[in-house]
Amino acid sequence: MATFGVLALLVGGAAAAAVLVTPGPNPVAKVPRLPVPTDCDLHATTSNFASVFGSANGQTICLASGNYGTFTGGVKSSMTTIKPEHGATVKMALRFDPAANITVDGVKGGIDPATGLGAYLSESQTHDITVRDSVFDDAQVVIRSDSLPPDANILFDHNVHSNWVKCSNCYEGRVEVVGGHAGGSNGITIQNSEFYGGNSDGIQNSSNGTRILNNEFHDIDQIDGPSGVHADSIQLYGSSNTVIRGNYVHDVSIGIMAADGADRETIENNVFKVTGSPYALNILSDRGSVIRHNTVWSGGTCAWGIACGVLYLGNKSGDPVSTGTNITDNILTDVCVCSGSAPQNQTEDYNLVAQGGSGAHDIHGSPSYAGSASPNMLAGFALTAMSLGYAAADDGSDMGAAIGP
Repeated sequence: MATFGVLALLVGGAAAAAVLVTPGPNPVAKVPRLPVPTDCDLHATTSNFASVFGSANGQTICLASGNYGTFTGGVKSSMTTIKPEHGATVKMALRFDPAANITVDGVKGGIDPATGLGAYLSESQTHDITVRDSVFDDAQVVIRSDSLPPDANILFDHNVHSNWVKCSNCYEGRVEVVGGHAGGSNGITIQNSEFYGGNSDGIQNSSNGTRILNNEFHDIDQIDGPSGVHADSIQLYGSSNTVIRGNYVHDVSIGIMAADGADRETIENNVFKVTGSPYALNILSDRGSVIRHNTVWSGGTCAWGIACGVLYLGNKSGDPVSTGTNITDNILTDVCVCSGSAPQNQTEDYNLVAQGGSGAHDIHGSPSYAGSASPNMLAGFALTAMSLGYAAADDGSDMGAAIGP
């Protein structure tokens, strides 16, 4: 029987990995465990992380579980990554002022006692920073675009920004991108992330060139009355050249708020199911923005008994009149000049509107969605083949956002 056992191992191709242990008449084959694949070059704990990081450059440092306080980084010449060991939980706040060529992967945000923030990025030497797969729960992120170099290559990717409540002396966004840049686009991207809960804006942006891509915003509601904290999913406040694309915004008070002006913004291919204010998108005192291929849900009654899903245009008293706005290929309840003067040199056409709309190729009526009249997931907002707006955009595609299979 012992001989047969050895032959079986050889025939199965496992002989090279097998060790025979024969404590008695019946040998037992033990196969050593193979090492778990890892991309960790260095390992650190809370007690030695500072020295390990200080000597690293272009390597991946894996961290044991623990609270690492505030990580201030440093200026590295090659991308240096920090991440938890497999199965570890790492908590840290980030203060990069300055820091360069650093990736932070998979941490739980803490609060820096010096800034009161979960993450703070500033200084002219700060560039090439990635923060991904991390959780900022009740913790604000502030990116000082006005002090960063042009095209700083700052990426926040696949993070969770949850439950942050604005404090009395804080900025309003749970991610706040502060200030334009005379040198041009800032190179900041916030993508593939989830924003929910709390009492604050999801993102407040006053910068030049920030990209807000493929995020989900939900359950962001103003809970303290009209004069309280802003709780807009995205607020544009003195921004320019923002790209807002591919986002799914649902069960919120406001989709986009740009009541004080917008400048050459691109808002395209987003789905907005705004259930609070009827004015899902507010684009006032605009200069040359493009609003195209968005689906703005119009299947319900919102505040003040007004149908949901209205695009609010115009201007506040004393603010500039909008000019050059391009509104095409959207699904909306209405395009309303709700205050101030009618925009100048505006293009509005090829939209599916339940009411209003003056474009020669506008379609008047309501869409038929694949997921019922009130879809509860992104895929449900695809148009059926029998819907108004199907294959009726100016480029031959469907009106509204492109919804994947």
